[in-house]
Amino acid sequence: MAIVKHTVAVLCKHLNFLYDLELKSETFRQAKFNKCEEKSIEQFWNVLSALGNCEFDNETNKIKDFLNKLGYTRSKFYDLDLNTTNARELLFALAFIISKGELDRIVKKKCQKSLFHIDSTLRDSKNDINFSLNALKDENDLANSIEWIKGKANYNKTVAKEYELSINNVLEKLDKISTFNFNLCLSQLRALNDMEYARLFLNNTKEIIQMLDNHDQWLKKEAAFWEWMNTVIIEDQKGNNSLRP
Repeated sequence: MAIVKHTVAVLCKHLNFLYDLELKSETFRQAKFNKCEEKSIEQFWNVLSALGNCEFDNETNKIKDFLNKLGYTRSKFYDLDLNTTNARELLFALAFIISKGELDRIVKKKCQKSLFHIDSTLRDSKNDINFSLNALKDENDLANSIEWIKGKANYNKTVAKEYELSINNVLEKLDKISTFNFNLCLSQLRALNDMEYARLFLNNTKEIIQMLDNHDQWLKKEAAFWEWMNTVIIEDQKGNNSLRP
């Protein structure tokens, strides 16, 4: 029982962090026996809406359309409205969405938009340069500015080349010691070589790191969740209900 409670708590923590919800493991236990309070019912609708990226404005149609596209065929779910007290049906729908890999897809999508993506960049404001044409007083100033810009451009090209060489060197070393395919982006490489930039990088990736940690904990406990869902199915069948394939 303790393992189940902890497993559901891990899932709640993951979903709550992703979507700013207030799901609790007790809510899942109550849903198993169809004894959820109104607020808990609303939380289930909210998480279904969030996972389906559906607008939820006192209507359930878009959520149902999303599940229908996923191939969910349990007719009892499609009969539900916002005033339902049948929390178990909402739990079944949530479990179906997770079983289809939607949670994994959402985590991957967020990672692709983060600084851990190979094409990501982190803007370092300390290197911003303020340049105004209004400061130029004559042609001599203009000529000097053009030369200064050329110098900056050449410097940036040199730095970019150095980073490119560094990335290739690191990748070659990693390739020799591991079978994994490492892809370091520029931001990650700079974070490994610059303490100040590393602090900036970590500050901008705290949320994504927490999400990945939550997801890792969930994946380790996921099997126990599906074992518990089998007991939910058995409980449902006691009331002369049955799941359709």
